[in-house]
Amino acid sequence: MPDNKELNDAAWKNLAQKNKIKDNGLQKALATYADLEEEDHEQRLKCVASILQLASNLKKAKEVAANSEVVKYLANVISAADSEKAVVTKEAAAAAKAEVEAKKKADAAARKDAEDEDEAEDEEDDETADSITKLKNALRTLRTAKAPYFFLVCDVKPYGMIISKKDIRKNSQARKELAALAGGSTRPPKFGDCWFDNGKLVFEMEKPPSGLARILQKWIKENTGLTVKVMVGTESAEEEDQSTADSTQATAPKPAPPAPPEPVHPVLAKAPEDWHKTRKDIENVLKQLKGAIHKEFADQGEDLVADIEKNLAKLDAVLDKLDARLAVSLDKARATHDAAARAAELKTSKSLIIDYINYVKSEPLIAHIDSNPFGVKTNLKQTLSASLTEMSHAIA
Repeated sequence: MPDNKELNDAAWKNLAQKNKIKDNGLQKALATYADLEEEDHEQRLKCVASILQLASNLKKAKEVAANSEVVKYLANVISAADSEKAVVTKEAAAAAKAEVEAKKKADAAARKDAEDEDEAEDEEDDETADSITKLKNALRTLRTAKAPYFFLVCDVKPYGMIISKKDIRKNSQARKELAALAGGSTRPPKFGDCWFDNGKLVFEMEKPPSGLARILQKWIKENTGLTVKVMVGTESAEEEDQSTADSTQATAPKPAPPAPPEPVHPVLAKAPEDWHKTRKDIENVLKQLKGAIHKEFADQGEDLVADIEKNLAKLDAVLDKLDARLAVSLDKARATHDAAARAAELKTSKSLIIDYINYVKSEPLIAHIDSNPFGVKTNLKQTLSASLTEMSHAIA
């Protein structure tokens, strides 16, 4: 620990005993600070903060304020603790920075070891792997490579390609391997550099043949199973495909006019709006019933009114169950012009109607609403049954 004579627990103990000052924990804090290790910056800062707090509290105490010697000593302790806090803070920042730098170096070393290991594995694989496997490995490592790779390409059927981190442009063994890959072709290969740019595999060579980008992209897909977008010079496979498509489209006969849309049955044409109207009618009837119940019990106690409000909320369950999904489904069926798509959607509508009909038949709440004693004729069951029967006709 730094040798700061003001932060001395023995000196404070003697002064406190001499002046009969009751210690508030300052002596223990000073002793703890003296025992802390230099590198324990976090605990040192906490302990210094405690010393500052305890010394400041003692300085404000009545028994201390009248004693100039003790006040002066405590002022020196506070000043020394402030200085120590600044020193430890600076040391902690420097230690943290050094730790970060050390971690960066360690991470960089680990990455380099991993890259070296990958390269060693690739080289080992290349000694035994077949040409296609080596090509797949090369394409995998090329995506993250910092420098271009080298390639040899046979640009006549059945085509062939070799890519390597090593310069194989004048390598006789690589040319023999390419010839074997290209079905024994002895045609002098195209060669150059290649790299990935924005997800595209770019081949740079002298006098690239027109249409080679599309050929190489297709060859890579068929032989390696990898989907790679290819560019040869400034020409991309997509541009070649578009050019071919434009040419084909210009000479192709005009397609036959589409079949006329499937006509919509008049009942289906208005079915979505009819179901919306049914739900609106039910909503209005339930509002009337709620109003009549409120009027009947308006002069009752607050607890009873609150209980009634709670029970009235249950009436909304009818509309929640008989929701607008049926109207949405019917509207989709009405809107589509495709017979198969309309039949599929009407199957969904039918399932909803069956679900609603079963609910109307089995829900006791609907019968309770219809038999209410408040003078409101709801006729929910009759209204819903008639409407759902009409919906059934709409999808028939």
